[in-house]
Amino acid sequence: MHLSLLFWLMLSVPGYVLVRLASPRDLNSGVLGSVSLSYLAVCAVLSPISVLCYVGHLPVAVLSTACVLMCVGGVLYATMRRWWGDIAKLLASGVSIGALIVLLDLIMAARVGGHFGGDARLHLARIRFLLEHGISNQDPFVDFPCFFAIYHTNLIHALQASCSQLTGIDYLGVWSASLVWAKLVIAGACYFLAYCVFRRRWAAWASAILFVTWRGPVTYVVYPNQLASYWLVPLMIGFAVQAARPQGAWSVPLKLAAGSLVLGQVHGLYAVLGGMVIAPALGGLLLIRMIRRQGQGLFLAVCLVALGVAAPFVLIGRKTVSPLPASAQVSSDPHRSDFHQWENGWWSFKLERSFLGQGFVGLPLLGAGAAVALAWRRRRQAAVVVGVTAAIACILFVPPVCTAAVHILGRAWMVARLDGLLAPLLAVLGAGTLAFVIEPITRPPMNTSSV
Repeated sequence: MHLSLLFWLMLSVPGYVLVRLASPRDLNSGVLGSVSLSYLAVCAVLSPISVLCYVGHLPVAVLSTACVLMCVGGVLYATMRRWWGDIAKLLASGVSIGALIVLLDLIMAARVGGHFGGDARLHLARIRFLLEHGISNQDPFVDFPCFFAIYHTNLIHALQASCSQLTGIDYLGVWSASLVWAKLVIAGACYFLAYCVFRRRWAAWASAILFVTWRGPVTYVVYPNQLASYWLVPLMIGFAVQAARPQGAWSVPLKLAAGSLVLGQVHGLYAVLGGMVIAPALGGLLLIRMIRRQGQGLFLAVCLVALGVAAPFVLIGRKTVSPLPASAQVSSDPHRSDFHQWENGWWSFKLERSFLGQGFVGLPLLGAGAAVALAWRRRRQAAVVVGVTAAIACILFVPPVCTAAVHILGRAWMVARLDGLLAPLLAVLGAGTLAFVIEPITRPPMNTSSV
Protein backbone atom coordinates (compact mmCIF):
# COMPACT_ATOMS: atom_id res chain seq x y z
CA MET A 1 0.00 0.00 0.00
CA HIS A 2 2.83 2.38 0.82
CA LEU A 3 4.36 1.96 -2.65
CA SER A 4 0.96 2.63 -4.18
CA LEU A 5 0.70 5.90 -2.27
CA LEU A 6 4.25 6.73 -3.39
CA PHE A 7 3.05 6.47 -7.00
CA TRP A 8 0.35 9.10 -6.41
CA LEU A 9 2.78 11.25 -4.42
CA MET A 10 5.33 11.25 -7.22
CA LEU A 11 2.69 12.24 -9.77
CA SER A 12 2.06 15.42 -7.80
CA VAL A 13 5.60 16.69 -8.51
CA PRO A 14 5.21 17.18 -12.29
CA GLY A 15 1.72 18.48 -11.56
CA TYR A 16 3.16 21.16 -9.29
CA VAL A 17 5.65 22.12 -12.00
CA LEU A 18 2.86 22.42 -14.57
CA VAL A 19 0.69 24.56 -12.29
CA ARG A 20 3.61 26.82 -11.45
CA LEU A 21 4.42 27.30 -15.12
CA ALA A 22 0.84 27.79 -16.35
CA SER A 23 -0.88 29.57 -13.44
CA PRO A 24 1.48 30.36 -10.53
CA ARG A 25 -1.10 32.54 -8.76
CA ASP A 26 -3.12 29.42 -7.96
CA LEU A 27 -0.33 28.25 -5.66
CA ASN A 28 -1.23 31.13 -3.34
CA SER A 29 -4.33 29.19 -2.34
CA GLY A 30 -2.23 26.90 -0.14
CA VAL A 31 -1.02 23.35 -0.15
CA LEU A 32 -4.42 21.60 -0.17
CA GLY A 33 -5.77 23.45 -3.19
CA SER A 34 -2.41 23.23 -4.98
CA VAL A 35 -2.30 19.44 -4.59
CA SER A 36 -5.75 19.05 -6.13
CA LEU A 37 -4.77 21.32 -9.04
CA SER A 38 -1.48 19.47 -9.53
CA TYR A 39 -3.24 16.17 -10.14
CA LEU A 40 -5.62 17.82 -12.59
CA ALA A 41 -2.63 19.24 -14.49
CA VAL A 42 -0.77 15.94 -14.68
CA CYS A 43 -3.94 14.09 -15.73
CA ALA A 44 -4.54 16.64 -18.49
CA VAL A 45 -1.02 16.12 -19.87
CA LEU A 46 -1.34 12.33 -19.65
CA SER A 47 -4.73 12.42 -21.38
CA PRO A 48 -3.49 12.31 -25.01
CA ILE A 49 -1.24 9.36 -24.18
CA SER A 50 -4.10 7.54 -22.45
CA VAL A 51 -6.43 8.17 -25.41
CA LEU A 52 -3.77 6.90 -27.81
CA CYS A 53 -3.41 3.75 -25.70
CA TYR A 54 -7.16 3.10 -25.79
CA VAL A 55 -7.42 3.73 -29.52
CA GLY A 56 -4.33 1.69 -30.40
CA HIS A 57 -4.98 -1.06 -27.85
CA LEU A 58 -1.49 -0.54 -26.45
CA PRO A 59 -0.07 -2.27 -23.38
CA VAL A 60 -0.24 -0.65 -19.96
CA ALA A 61 3.55 -0.30 -20.09
CA VAL A 62 3.18 2.63 -22.50
CA LEU A 63 1.20 4.71 -20.01
CA SER A 64 3.42 3.51 -17.17
CA THR A 65 6.48 4.71 -19.05
CA ALA A 66 4.84 8.09 -19.60
CA CYS A 67 4.12 8.36 -15.87
CA VAL A 68 7.72 7.54 -14.99
CA LEU A 69 9.10 10.03 -17.51
CA MET A 70 6.79 12.77 -16.21
CA CYS A 71 7.83 12.12 -12.60
CA VAL A 72 11.55 12.08 -13.47
CA GLY A 73 11.14 15.18 -15.62
CA GLY A 74 9.26 16.98 -12.86
CA VAL A 75 11.89 16.16 -10.23
CA LEU A 76 14.75 17.21 -12.52
CA TYR A 77 13.04 20.46 -13.52
CA ALA A 78 12.17 21.38 -9.93
CA THR A 79 15.78 20.65 -8.95
CA MET A 80 17.19 22.67 -11.82
CA ARG A 81 14.99 25.65 -10.95
CA ARG A 82 15.68 25.19 -7.22
CA TRP A 83 12.00 24.96 -6.36
CA TRP A 84 12.29 22.43 -3.55
CA GLY A 85 12.61 25.21 -1.00
CA ASP A 86 9.40 26.77 -2.30
CA ILE A 87 7.68 23.39 -2.11
CA ALA A 88 8.80 23.02 1.51
CA LYS A 89 7.45 26.50 2.30
CA LEU A 90 4.15 25.59 0.61
CA LEU A 91 3.87 22.48 2.76
CA ALA A 92 4.77 24.43 5.90
CA SER A 93 2.13 27.06 5.13
CA GLY A 94 -0.54 24.39 5.32
CA VAL A 95 0.19 23.45 8.94
CA SER A 96 -3.05 24.18 10.79
CA ILE A 97 -5.91 22.57 12.68
CA GLY A 98 -7.73 22.13 9.38
CA ALA A 99 -4.78 20.26 7.92
CA LEU A 100 -4.74 18.02 11.00
CA ILE A 101 -8.41 17.13 10.49
CA VAL A 102 -7.84 16.33 6.82
CA LEU A 103 -4.74 14.30 7.73
CA LEU A 104 -6.70 12.26 10.27
CA ASP A 105 -9.30 11.53 7.61
CA LEU A 106 -6.54 10.36 5.26
CA ILE A 107 -5.01 8.14 7.95
CA MET A 108 -8.37 6.50 8.59
CA ALA A 109 -8.83 6.06 4.85
CA ALA A 110 -5.46 4.31 4.67
CA ARG A 111 -6.47 1.96 7.49
CA VAL A 112 -9.92 1.16 6.10
CA GLY A 113 -9.21 1.17 2.36
CA GLY A 114 -11.53 1.60 -0.59
CA HIS A 115 -14.96 0.02 -0.92
CA PHE A 116 -15.03 -3.43 -2.59
CA GLY A 117 -18.78 -4.03 -2.87
CA GLY A 118 -21.43 -2.81 -5.27
CA ASP A 119 -20.14 -0.95 -8.32
CA ALA A 120 -16.55 -1.46 -7.17
CA ARG A 121 -16.66 -4.92 -8.74
CA LEU A 122 -17.14 -3.33 -12.15
CA HIS A 123 -14.18 -0.99 -11.71
CA LEU A 124 -11.98 -3.76 -10.35
CA ALA A 125 -12.86 -6.00 -13.29
CA ARG A 126 -12.01 -3.15 -15.64
CA ILE A 127 -8.58 -2.54 -14.06
CA ARG A 128 -7.76 -6.25 -14.11
CA PHE A 129 -8.80 -6.50 -17.76
CA LEU A 130 -6.47 -3.63 -18.71
CA LEU A 131 -3.57 -5.29 -16.92
CA GLU A 132 -4.14 -8.66 -18.55
CA HIS A 133 -5.23 -7.66 -22.07
CA GLY A 134 -3.85 -4.17 -22.63
CA ILE A 135 -5.61 -0.81 -22.67
CA SER A 136 -8.78 -1.06 -24.73
CA ASN A 137 -12.49 -0.27 -24.58
CA GLN A 138 -13.52 -3.91 -24.56
CA ASP A 139 -16.27 -4.75 -22.09
CA PRO A 140 -14.64 -6.95 -19.41
CA PHE A 141 -17.87 -8.89 -18.81
CA VAL A 142 -18.50 -9.92 -22.45
CA ASP A 143 -16.61 -12.73 -24.15
CA PHE A 144 -16.93 -11.28 -27.66
CA PRO A 145 -15.84 -7.82 -28.90
CA CYS A 146 -18.16 -5.28 -27.30
CA PHE A 147 -17.54 -1.56 -26.73
CA PHE A 148 -17.52 -0.57 -23.06
CA ALA A 149 -19.64 2.57 -23.41
CA ILE A 150 -20.23 3.51 -19.78
CA TYR A 151 -16.62 4.08 -18.73
CA HIS A 152 -14.88 4.10 -22.08
CA THR A 153 -11.43 5.72 -22.30
CA ASN A 154 -11.39 5.99 -18.51
CA LEU A 155 -8.22 7.66 -17.28
CA ILE A 156 -8.60 6.62 -13.63
CA HIS A 157 -8.77 2.93 -14.53
CA ALA A 158 -5.69 3.27 -16.71
CA LEU A 159 -3.70 5.10 -14.02
CA GLN A 160 -4.59 2.51 -11.42
CA ALA A 161 -3.46 -0.23 -13.81
CA SER A 162 -0.16 1.65 -14.29
CA CYS A 163 0.20 2.01 -10.53
CA SER A 164 -0.22 -1.74 -10.10
CA GLN A 165 2.30 -2.49 -12.84
CA LEU A 166 4.95 -0.05 -11.59
CA THR A 167 4.69 -0.91 -7.89
CA GLY A 168 4.06 -4.65 -8.23
CA ILE A 169 1.07 -4.34 -5.92
CA ASP A 170 -2.04 -6.33 -6.74
CA TYR A 171 -4.79 -4.24 -8.35
CA LEU A 172 -6.98 -4.88 -5.29
CA GLY A 173 -4.37 -3.23 -3.07
CA VAL A 174 -4.03 -0.34 -5.50
CA TRP A 175 -7.78 0.20 -5.47
CA SER A 176 -7.86 0.11 -1.67
CA ALA A 177 -5.00 2.60 -1.28
CA SER A 178 -6.44 4.92 -3.92
CA LEU A 179 -9.05 5.99 -1.37
CA VAL A 180 -6.38 8.14 0.33
CA TRP A 181 -5.57 9.93 -2.94
CA ALA A 182 -9.27 10.37 -3.77
CA LYS A 183 -10.07 11.92 -0.39
CA LEU A 184 -7.10 14.26 -0.72
CA VAL A 185 -8.01 15.66 -4.13
CA ILE A 186 -11.70 15.95 -3.19
CA ALA A 187 -10.93 17.94 -0.03
CA GLY A 188 -8.51 20.06 -2.06
CA ALA A 189 -11.15 20.85 -4.68
CA CYS A 190 -13.62 22.14 -2.07
CA TYR A 191 -10.79 24.14 -0.48
CA PHE A 192 -9.78 25.64 -3.83
CA LEU A 193 -13.34 26.60 -4.75
CA ALA A 194 -13.81 28.40 -1.43
CA TYR A 195 -10.47 30.18 -1.83
CA CYS A 196 -11.42 31.36 -5.32
CA VAL A 197 -14.57 32.91 -3.88
CA PHE A 198 -13.25 34.46 -0.66
CA ARG A 199 -9.45 34.65 -1.18
CA ARG A 200 -9.02 33.71 2.47
CA ARG A 201 -7.39 30.46 3.59
CA TRP A 202 -9.45 30.39 6.77
CA ALA A 203 -12.69 30.34 4.77
CA ALA A 204 -11.20 27.68 2.49
CA TRP A 205 -10.23 25.48 5.43
CA ALA A 206 -13.67 25.88 7.01
CA SER A 207 -15.33 24.75 3.78
CA ALA A 208 -12.99 21.79 3.38
CA ILE A 209 -13.48 20.69 6.99
CA LEU A 210 -17.27 20.77 6.70
CA PHE A 211 -17.13 18.79 3.47
CA VAL A 212 -14.65 16.26 4.91
CA THR A 213 -16.95 15.85 7.92
CA TRP A 214 -19.86 15.01 5.64
CA ARG A 215 -17.93 12.65 3.37
CA GLY A 216 -15.51 11.23 5.96
CA PRO A 217 -17.34 7.91 6.52
CA VAL A 218 -17.72 7.29 2.77
CA THR A 219 -15.26 4.71 1.39
CA TYR A 220 -16.40 4.70 -2.24
CA VAL A 221 -15.28 8.19 -3.19
CA VAL A 222 -12.65 6.52 -5.37
CA TYR A 223 -15.45 5.74 -7.86
CA PRO A 224 -15.14 7.78 -11.08
CA ASN A 225 -18.56 9.36 -10.53
CA GLN A 226 -17.50 10.53 -7.06
CA LEU A 227 -14.22 11.96 -8.33
CA ALA A 228 -16.05 13.72 -11.13
CA SER A 229 -18.68 15.34 -8.91
CA TYR A 230 -16.48 16.21 -5.92
CA TRP A 231 -13.06 16.81 -7.49
CA LEU A 232 -13.29 17.89 -11.11
CA VAL A 233 -16.59 19.80 -11.25
CA PRO A 234 -15.79 21.93 -8.13
CA LEU A 235 -12.40 22.78 -9.62
CA MET A 236 -14.09 23.88 -12.83
CA ILE A 237 -16.56 25.99 -10.85
CA GLY A 238 -13.53 27.56 -9.19
CA PHE A 239 -12.11 28.38 -12.61
CA ALA A 240 -15.45 29.93 -13.56
CA VAL A 241 -15.20 32.09 -10.43
CA GLN A 242 -11.75 33.22 -11.60
CA ALA A 243 -13.33 34.22 -14.91
CA ALA A 244 -15.45 36.74 -12.99
CA ARG A 245 -12.40 38.83 -12.14
CA PRO A 246 -12.38 42.27 -13.78
CA GLN A 247 -9.19 41.35 -15.64
CA GLY A 248 -9.46 37.60 -16.22
CA ALA A 249 -6.24 35.81 -17.11
CA TRP A 250 -6.17 33.81 -20.32
CA SER A 251 -5.00 30.83 -18.32
CA VAL A 252 -8.61 30.46 -17.09
CA PRO A 253 -10.05 29.05 -20.36
CA LEU A 254 -6.99 26.80 -20.56
CA LYS A 255 -7.78 25.43 -17.10
CA LEU A 256 -11.45 25.00 -17.99
CA ALA A 257 -10.41 23.08 -21.11
CA ALA A 258 -8.06 20.90 -19.04
CA GLY A 259 -10.82 20.19 -16.53
CA SER A 260 -13.28 19.31 -19.29
CA LEU A 261 -10.72 17.08 -21.00
CA VAL A 262 -10.05 15.08 -17.85
CA LEU A 263 -13.73 15.04 -16.88
CA GLY A 264 -14.65 13.48 -20.21
CA GLN A 265 -12.25 10.61 -19.48
CA VAL A 266 -13.40 10.09 -15.91
CA HIS A 267 -17.18 10.23 -16.30
CA GLY A 268 -18.77 11.67 -19.42
CA LEU A 269 -22.12 12.28 -17.73
CA TYR A 270 -20.57 14.83 -15.39
CA ALA A 271 -19.02 16.64 -18.32
CA VAL A 272 -22.60 17.22 -19.47
CA LEU A 273 -23.92 18.05 -16.01
CA GLY A 274 -21.00 20.38 -15.31
CA GLY A 275 -21.57 22.21 -18.56
CA MET A 276 -25.30 22.47 -17.85
CA VAL A 277 -24.75 24.30 -14.56
CA ILE A 278 -21.53 26.25 -15.24
CA ALA A 279 -22.49 27.56 -18.68
CA PRO A 280 -25.54 29.55 -17.41
CA ALA A 281 -23.36 31.30 -14.81
CA LEU A 282 -20.70 32.21 -17.38
CA GLY A 283 -23.38 33.12 -19.93
CA GLY A 284 -25.10 35.40 -17.44
CA LEU A 285 -21.79 37.07 -16.65
CA LEU A 286 -21.14 37.56 -20.36
CA LEU A 287 -24.59 39.10 -20.86
CA ILE A 288 -24.16 41.51 -17.94
CA ARG A 289 -20.80 42.69 -19.20
CA MET A 290 -22.14 43.16 -22.71
CA ILE A 291 -25.04 45.25 -21.39
CA ARG A 292 -22.69 47.33 -19.26
CA ARG A 293 -20.12 47.42 -22.07
CA GLN A 294 -17.37 46.29 -19.74
CA GLY A 295 -15.52 44.30 -22.37
CA GLN A 296 -14.04 40.79 -22.00
CA GLY A 297 -16.73 39.37 -24.25
CA LEU A 298 -14.21 37.32 -26.23
CA PHE A 299 -12.58 36.06 -23.04
CA LEU A 300 -15.86 34.77 -21.57
CA ALA A 301 -16.91 33.32 -24.93
CA VAL A 302 -13.68 31.32 -25.05
CA CYS A 303 -14.37 30.13 -21.50
CA LEU A 304 -17.78 28.86 -22.61
CA VAL A 305 -16.25 27.07 -25.60
CA ALA A 306 -13.65 25.46 -23.33
CA LEU A 307 -16.45 23.67 -21.47
CA GLY A 308 -17.10 21.63 -24.63
CA VAL A 309 -13.69 19.98 -24.88
CA ALA A 310 -15.20 16.78 -23.43
CA ALA A 311 -17.86 16.65 -26.17
CA PRO A 312 -16.15 13.89 -28.25
CA PHE A 313 -16.06 11.52 -25.28
CA VAL A 314 -19.69 12.25 -24.47
CA LEU A 315 -20.87 11.80 -28.05
CA ILE A 316 -19.05 8.47 -28.43
CA GLY A 317 -20.61 7.14 -25.25
CA ARG A 318 -24.02 8.50 -26.18
CA LYS A 319 -23.91 7.00 -29.65
CA THR A 320 -23.23 3.50 -28.37
CA VAL A 321 -25.99 3.53 -25.74
CA SER A 322 -29.57 3.65 -27.01
CA PRO A 323 -31.87 5.75 -24.80
CA LEU A 324 -35.06 4.38 -23.32
CA PRO A 325 -38.41 5.43 -24.77
CA ALA A 326 -39.71 8.66 -23.28
CA SER A 327 -42.52 6.82 -21.50
CA ALA A 328 -40.03 4.59 -19.72
CA GLN A 329 -37.35 7.10 -18.86
CA VAL A 330 -38.59 7.55 -15.30
CA SER A 331 -40.98 4.66 -14.75
CA SER A 332 -38.23 2.05 -15.25
CA ASP A 333 -35.57 4.01 -13.40
CA PRO A 334 -34.34 2.53 -10.09
CA HIS A 335 -34.30 6.07 -8.62
CA ARG A 336 -37.89 6.90 -9.62
CA SER A 337 -38.85 7.11 -5.93
CA ASP A 338 -36.68 10.23 -5.73
CA PHE A 339 -39.03 12.03 -8.12
CA HIS A 340 -42.52 13.42 -7.65
CA GLN A 341 -44.99 12.90 -10.52
CA TRP A 342 -47.46 15.68 -11.13
CA GLU A 343 -50.92 15.23 -12.61
CA ASN A 344 -49.94 16.88 -15.90
CA GLY A 345 -47.10 14.39 -16.43
CA TRP A 346 -44.31 16.63 -15.17
CA TRP A 347 -41.61 15.37 -12.85
CA SER A 348 -39.55 17.06 -10.13
CA PHE A 349 -36.95 15.90 -7.65
CA LYS A 350 -38.23 15.47 -4.09
CA LEU A 351 -36.72 18.01 -1.73
CA GLU A 352 -36.71 15.52 1.14
CA ARG A 353 -34.52 13.22 -0.99
CA SER A 354 -32.15 16.03 -1.83
CA PHE A 355 -28.96 16.94 -0.05
CA LEU A 356 -30.63 20.25 0.79
CA GLY A 357 -33.68 18.70 2.40
CA GLN A 358 -32.08 16.10 4.64
CA GLY A 359 -32.21 17.12 8.27
CA PHE A 360 -33.83 20.46 7.34
CA VAL A 361 -30.38 22.04 7.63
CA GLY A 362 -29.07 22.25 4.08
CA LEU A 363 -31.61 24.65 2.58
CA PRO A 364 -31.54 27.26 5.41
CA LEU A 365 -27.73 27.08 5.58
CA LEU A 366 -27.42 27.50 1.83
CA GLY A 367 -29.93 30.35 1.71
CA ALA A 368 -28.35 32.26 4.58
CA GLY A 369 -24.84 31.72 3.26
CA ALA A 370 -25.77 32.84 -0.25
CA ALA A 371 -27.55 35.96 1.02
CA VAL A 372 -24.61 37.02 3.19
CA ALA A 373 -22.03 36.21 0.50
CA LEU A 374 -23.89 38.32 -2.08
CA ALA A 375 -24.01 41.24 0.35
CA TRP A 376 -20.33 41.09 1.28
CA ARG A 377 -17.10 42.22 -0.39
CA ARG A 378 -16.65 39.17 -2.63
CA ARG A 379 -20.16 39.40 -4.07
CA ARG A 380 -19.03 39.15 -7.71
CA GLN A 381 -17.24 35.85 -7.12
CA ALA A 382 -19.97 34.54 -4.84
CA ALA A 383 -22.56 35.33 -7.53
CA VAL A 384 -20.98 32.70 -9.81
CA VAL A 385 -21.33 29.99 -7.15
CA VAL A 386 -24.87 31.14 -6.36
CA GLY A 387 -25.65 31.08 -10.08
CA VAL A 388 -24.39 27.50 -10.41
CA THR A 389 -26.42 26.51 -7.34
CA ALA A 390 -29.53 28.20 -8.77
CA ALA A 391 -29.08 26.35 -12.06
CA ILE A 392 -28.93 23.00 -10.22
CA ALA A 393 -31.98 23.86 -8.12
CA CYS A 394 -33.91 24.97 -11.19
CA ILE A 395 -33.22 21.71 -13.03
CA LEU A 396 -34.05 19.54 -10.02
CA PHE A 397 -37.08 21.27 -8.53
CA VAL A 398 -38.85 23.22 -11.31
CA PRO A 399 -41.16 20.60 -12.89
CA PRO A 400 -41.06 21.75 -16.56
CA VAL A 401 -37.27 22.10 -16.50
CA CYS A 402 -36.77 18.81 -14.66
CA THR A 403 -39.02 16.97 -17.12
CA ALA A 404 -37.18 18.46 -20.09
CA ALA A 405 -33.82 17.47 -18.55
CA VAL A 406 -35.00 13.87 -18.12
CA HIS A 407 -36.08 13.70 -21.77
CA ILE A 408 -32.84 15.27 -23.00
CA LEU A 409 -30.47 13.15 -20.91
CA GLY A 410 -32.50 9.98 -21.40
CA ARG A 411 -32.45 8.73 -17.81
CA ALA A 412 -33.97 10.07 -14.61
CA TRP A 413 -31.02 8.92 -12.51
CA MET A 414 -28.77 11.16 -14.60
CA VAL A 415 -30.77 14.19 -13.52
CA ALA A 416 -30.70 12.97 -9.92
CA ARG A 417 -26.88 13.05 -10.00
CA LEU A 418 -27.06 16.85 -10.03
CA ASP A 419 -28.04 16.70 -6.37
CA GLY A 420 -24.55 15.49 -5.44
CA LEU A 421 -23.00 18.65 -6.89
CA LEU A 422 -24.77 20.67 -4.19
CA ALA A 423 -22.60 19.26 -1.38
CA PRO A 424 -19.38 21.24 -2.05
CA LEU A 425 -21.41 24.33 -2.96
CA LEU A 426 -23.23 24.11 0.35
CA ALA A 427 -19.92 23.75 2.19
CA VAL A 428 -18.54 26.85 0.47
CA LEU A 429 -21.61 29.07 0.84
CA GLY A 430 -22.30 27.83 4.35
CA ALA A 431 -19.07 27.33 6.29
CA GLY A 432 -16.95 29.45 3.92
CA THR A 433 -19.21 32.49 4.19
CA LEU A 434 -19.41 32.21 7.97
CA ALA A 435 -15.62 31.99 8.31
CA PHE A 436 -15.13 34.91 5.91
CA VAL A 437 -17.51 37.11 7.90
CA ILE A 438 -16.15 36.37 11.36
CA GLU A 439 -12.44 36.39 10.44
CA PRO A 440 -12.03 40.19 10.85
CA ILE A 441 -13.69 39.94 14.26
CA THR A 442 -11.22 37.34 15.50
CA ARG A 443 -8.14 39.24 14.36
CA PRO A 444 -6.30 41.06 17.14
CA PRO A 445 -6.41 44.86 16.77
CA MET A 446 -3.32 46.42 15.22
CA ASN A 447 -1.16 48.56 17.44
CA THR A 448 -1.14 51.95 15.75
CA SER A 449 0.42 53.90 18.58
CA SER A 450 3.66 55.64 17.77
CA VAL A 451 6.85 54.80 19.61
